[in-house]
Amino acid sequence: MEPSIPSRPYSLASAAGNPRMEVLFDLVPQGLLTPRLAALEAGDPLFVSPAFGGFLDDERPATWIAAGTGVAPFASMVRSRLVRDKILVHGSRSPDGLYFRELFTVRLGPCYIPCFGGLASWIRESPLAPERRYLLCGSTPMVPEVRDMLMARGVPFENIIAEIYF
Repeated sequence: MEPSIPSRPYSLASAAGNPRMEVLFDLVPQGLLTPRLAALEAGDPLFVSPAFGGFLDDERPATWIAAGTGVAPFASMVRSRLVRDKILVHGSRSPDGLYFRELFTVRLGPCYIPCFGGLASWIRESPLAPERRYLLCGSTPMVPEVRDMLMARGVPFENIIAEIYF
């Protein structure tokens, strides 16, 4: 792929330290980059920048909330064996959008919660621990909406870490 194409940020879905990089994306047929990514074959060159950003978790208890391709960084965390005391709430419009479902089901078991038709009902109906950390990753409309709902349920702003994708 030519380096003249404007760069786009993507979260890796592969484990930390894995030399093979896995990226999750939705194909946008009229897009500048995703049709080219989808057409790549093994051995094709791909120009990437060094990793940057700070959307990381640690060993503390956390609830991860993602929608769509926003689940990619959580796949990386699970593949990096960061699963103890983690809950993943995974929103999707359909079962086809539950990317990495098998991985999460195996590694997180009952702490993997797939949700259809939005995350709002899970947030309204589930007991939330305000002292727990909540990591959110999703679209521009999803992240602020979920953040505001968590805060309305008593989760302090400082316990919410967010990553918005475009």
